[in-house]
Amino acid sequence: MNKQSQKLENIDRQILTCFTLIRAREFNKALSIVNDILNEKVTQMNLTQKFGARVAKLLALMGSKKYDQVIGEIKLSEQIINQMDNSNKENPLVKDGIGRLFSIKGAIQSSHGDLENAIVNYHRSIAIYETLNNKKSIFYQFDAIGWIKRAQGKLDEALDYFHKMLKLAKEIHSEMHIAMAKYSIAFTHFYKGDLDQATEYIQESLAVYEKLKHFRGLTAAYSVFGSIYRGKGEFEKSLEYYHNVLTIYDENLDIQKGVTHSYCYALRNIGWIYYYKNKIKKSIEYYREAVKVHKSLCEANNTLFDYDLIFFHLLLILSAIEIDDNQQIENSMMEISKFAHKWPWTEFFRRFGEAIILKNKRRVKYRFQAQQIFEEILKKKFDYQLEFMIQVNLCDLLLEELKYSGSEEILIEIQDLLNRISDVANKQRSITTLVDLYSLQAKLALIEGNAELSNELLTKALTIAENKGMELLSEKLILQQNQLFNQLEGWKALFIQNSKLQERIEILNLKEYVTEAISEVLEKKFKIEKKYNIFYKDLLMEYHKIQRGKCRVGIAQIGLSKTGDILNEFFELKASGLLGLKENKIETVRSTFKNMVEKANSNGINILIFPEMTIDLNYDIFLEEISNLAKIYEMYIIPGSYHDQTTKQNLSIVIGPEGVLWEQEKHIPAIIHFGGKRFEETIDTSSLPRKTIVCNTEFGRIAIVICRDFLDMDLRVELKNFEPPVDIIINPAFTPVTADFTAAHFDARRSIYSYCFFANVAEYGESHIYTPEKDRTERLIPTKEEGLIYKDIDLFTLRSERKKWEKEQKKEIQFIQSTR
Repeated sequence: MNKQSQKLENIDRQILTCFTLIRAREFNKALSIVNDILNEKVTQMNLTQKFGARVAKLLALMGSKKYDQVIGEIKLSEQIINQMDNSNKENPLVKDGIGRLFSIKGAIQSSHGDLENAIVNYHRSIAIYETLNNKKSIFYQFDAIGWIKRAQGKLDEALDYFHKMLKLAKEIHSEMHIAMAKYSIAFTHFYKGDLDQATEYIQESLAVYEKLKHFRGLTAAYSVFGSIYRGKGEFEKSLEYYHNVLTIYDENLDIQKGVTHSYCYALRNIGWIYYYKNKIKKSIEYYREAVKVHKSLCEANNTLFDYDLIFFHLLLILSAIEIDDNQQIENSMMEISKFAHKWPWTEFFRRFGEAIILKNKRRVKYRFQAQQIFEEILKKKFDYQLEFMIQVNLCDLLLEELKYSGSEEILIEIQDLLNRISDVANKQRSITTLVDLYSLQAKLALIEGNAELSNELLTKALTIAENKGMELLSEKLILQQNQLFNQLEGWKALFIQNSKLQERIEILNLKEYVTEAISEVLEKKFKIEKKYNIFYKDLLMEYHKIQRGKCRVGIAQIGLSKTGDILNEFFELKASGLLGLKENKIETVRSTFKNMVEKANSNGINILIFPEMTIDLNYDIFLEEISNLAKIYEMYIIPGSYHDQTTKQNLSIVIGPEGVLWEQEKHIPAIIHFGGKRFEETIDTSSLPRKTIVCNTEFGRIAIVICRDFLDMDLRVELKNFEPPVDIIINPAFTPVTADFTAAHFDARRSIYSYCFFANVAEYGESHIYTPEKDRTERLIPTKEEGLIYKDIDLFTLRSERKKWEKEQKKEIQFIQSTR
């Protein structure tokens, strides 16, 4: 090989190194190398290499957010393309580079608000990637176009692109890309107000992110869940999800280096919840923090997410109105106005802010001005949240105008408006929407002279608002009730003057629109059906025992095959369709089990946990032997769980010196690979709400959560919020996917101040103990090993530290200080 060839090959290696560094997000290192290549070796390079180096530089500049230099590099790259002949351009590497170039042009154009041209360039990129059959790159172009459509308010078009993403993700068999696509679909459905669809897709997305232990994906999914529950008025559950987002960043990611959009989104929505709770100053603090973080640290601080920044300021205005903070109102209105040159729809938000300010002034002339503005904005559909807020406010003002003017024309406007409100309410099916509807229906009852019904409806609204902690709405409803009889006199006077108006109102029956909306909302079960009920069982009282101050809890990891296929070696399908232990394996399991119990006893263990499915209690000999050993050694033994061939349930039974203490059924069937086939565990599960037991024992308050049940965040939230608090969570499992459980236990450790014991079958291993202590010692049994680990628990210390932890949770959380 001659020297020239060696030089060219060396340049190829260096360019390849740049792309490797870019994939590893080492943008500055890549930029340093590519600048050296372009400064020192450009004369030695052929056109393909020059183009490759320019594309590498472009990607490094984009990654390091040096956007001011990108446009110049795009032009230089295009000049090189123009110098190439057709044979060069058909080179797959060059074509890939041209595809990237169009994609980068689209990104720069979208960041400057030139969205239509951005879409054109993304489609050019797609056309090139289609010739290369590069589905992964096409996926990202669809993603970019989908979010542009979302920013434009074209939500149905956005959904089309996100579904194309999902189709591609399935074709390339990438779980990560499937999760990304489902997240985008869920997010868009939420903004359309289709909460059921949003829930379905985000549940599927979250399951994958939990499995992959993908923290950024988890934060994105948790944010959408938080928003769904916020919309439904489940504020505590919503806050749980939003605080999970913040905690994940606080514990795992360097906040100072940047955050994803979900972090800012969580901050904003915590503020929104505090607004409903009438904690206005706290609400404003969170909004301000959301704005500040979005501007300074958010990776999505670009034009496509200007919508969110504008909405932050709109919410700031709503909160500031409540406490007459005119300076904040003025500042936020000014900030919204700054976006007018980029986005035509910014005017909708600015005008809405202006109308809300006018509506809250006392003089009638200002309220009429607000009414005119609302009517103007409502002619354009942009965002369901904004649309519903306008409709309710406008209906309020029209009813007031009706009282002053008695015009039949206004009745027709109200009729049309109520019809639209009904449509939006049926889609949203949210608690806050229902309260608004009851309040509106009360006003309509009043104009028909039915004060008794009006009061009844307001009481319904007030009950919901108070139960859900919506103190701001409660205050306003109480004020509305107090004004009720004064308003009734005003309506009576109007009808005396204009009897035809009352006839017209009766003919139109305006309440029907709202009544139908309320009926639809309730019939479609917007009230979230509770998935889990926690039942408390007190063994201390039952057996007249006293709580011990300390105990030792152990995991016995057993269940190891000789063939590497434990299911087929140890189990068989029974007539019930469930798995059971083969008879020829009974003695093997008995021997291993007995050795572990004796070893546990010699180590002073009080509670011994075995993995799921390892001990089959359908054989009486196991139950007899375990009962005897528990009595002899005064030990609680939890023999994992088993498929009960009679009840067809997967059951975990706790056996103590007194015999069977309690049993816990499994709620979520596993996917089993058996006999070369893949099928779902055919266990029977209870209907909703499902029963989980917290048992008060001499060793503390214990809950058993079998295998994948522990991945269900709804159950973890119920356990976290249960009173009295759970001390020990036992998670017997039989799963090859230990990463799922590592993520779940990690999440539980952050949200539940208790000890968590994950007991997995030895074939797959990694049984471990998670503790809430700050100074943690990792206790883990490796894969393919049978063994014993244990942890000493001081109940009094645990409960004392938990109280301190709970107090800290109630204080202002530390992330606010960490980002200042």
